[in-house]
Amino acid sequence: MELQKLIAERERKDSRSLERFSRKVGQHANLRPWQRFGVLLVLSGILFGFVGFASKELAIVVVPCSLAAIVVGVISFRVGKYRDRIELTLPSYEKLVHPPQARPAKEKIQELEDEIATELAKRFDQERKSKRAMLLAKESYAALEDCDYLRAYVAGRACLKVDKKSVEGALALAVACASYGQIQNMAKLLAFVQKHTGFKTFSTAWGAAWAALLAGDLVRAEAMLERALKLQPQKTTLLSLLAIAQSRRGKLQSSIMNARQACEADPASRGKTKFLIARLLDGGFTHEAQEKVERVQSDLDTDLELMFSMSQLHLLKRNYTEADQWTARIKQSGVSAQLLVRLGKLYETARLKDQATTLYQEALSVDHFPEAHLGLGRLEVERNNKTAARKHILAALNVDRPVGKEGVTTWQMLTPILTQMLGLHDPVLNCRAWIASFPSDGQPVNLAGQRFMVYASDLSQAQEYFQTMLNAFQPEKPPLIMPQSNWSVAPRPLQPDGPVRPGVQGIWK
Repeated sequence: MELQKLIAERERKDSRSLERFSRKVGQHANLRPWQRFGVLLVLSGILFGFVGFASKELAIVVVPCSLAAIVVGVISFRVGKYRDRIELTLPSYEKLVHPPQARPAKEKIQELEDEIATELAKRFDQERKSKRAMLLAKESYAALEDCDYLRAYVAGRACLKVDKKSVEGALALAVACASYGQIQNMAKLLAFVQKHTGFKTFSTAWGAAWAALLAGDLVRAEAMLERALKLQPQKTTLLSLLAIAQSRRGKLQSSIMNARQACEADPASRGKTKFLIARLLDGGFTHEAQEKVERVQSDLDTDLELMFSMSQLHLLKRNYTEADQWTARIKQSGVSAQLLVRLGKLYETARLKDQATTLYQEALSVDHFPEAHLGLGRLEVERNNKTAARKHILAALNVDRPVGKEGVTTWQMLTPILTQMLGLHDPVLNCRAWIASFPSDGQPVNLAGQRFMVYASDLSQAQEYFQTMLNAFQPEKPPLIMPQSNWSVAPRPLQPDGPVRPGVQGIWK
């Protein structure tokens, strides 16, 4: 209990730092015309007020005028702030988590884009320019309400072609770009929205949070969701989305707290209840999770996530026979390979090594999953078989093999992979820190320009460790040989003072 309190306090500190970040974001917005006029009036009023006070003859006339200017300036500043012309609707939790619009195949996207663009042109091209831009923005917002990201993308892009200063068009297009992984375009569009609004209205704050969630920018997502909640606290779906962002950032206690509040506000939502059950089990609250399962009892035979939660529940309660029965039911239901990986982690945590190994191997028999290789690596270390563990860890680094459906890529897991590789080495004395600068034109391109920290007793050993990693990235291609000029000794503050594990420590920023 004390440990949970300490963790909760650390999470609250993180939330306070995010709140400060959110305020800074709002402060960097440009002043709008009436706000600039208001600031000018206030400054003029203050200046002439001082002049009036300095001269008794002018004080009777100047001081009242100065006060009036200050009052009018403050009113102009407040009246001139950005306001939403149309509201970006918050879809239901179920729609956001499981969009009703199926994502089209890549080869059909351009064809569908052209169809939507033609339809919108027929409907709105006869309208005058300002009205056409607003109608297209509304069309894009309406598509987002249905989580139809392709239609929102086409309408938002058309809106910006008509009016490049349309905040609504930029916001809608940012969300749509995020859904299709166009992260750079999303960032530029959100920077434009921030410049003009500071994300100080509900629609802009919610839009920024939505885009950040889709893009995986969880820090911005959490900060913007907190801001949107302050503006409209009655929209409790935001609590569930906030709980998702916090869960993915490792803030489990905060996630559970917000998921509880969301379920209390909307007890009929089965999706919110299922999410709460999963988080309660992650936190070890088995009794409360069991109570919540009764609310969704009718879904147990058809919902794979609930079946997964039941398997986790029984593993936590050490009812291993029941857990195996639920796992068998999951497999019979046409389980995805990624779910097998997650099941493997459950059994690994429960210290059931043989079952975990079987599940990881079953996932790898379907496709390439770096997470499964890491899991098998950990299990081999526990069996004191470091040679086999090393093979699995190196296999997790292979970026030439495409990752299976819903899997996590090597680049997303690079730090845990390198950390696990370091764990194969015992700490040694007299290591030095070296910096390896990857060439800007080297392969894989994801490493271009990156710098790595390597601990080793001498440069040749450091190069050997680094070369092993490079070879594992693309094992079937000729290895890149790093020239001597790309190596340097790390600055003195980065040099280890005691025993350390030799090897590639990670990317150095």
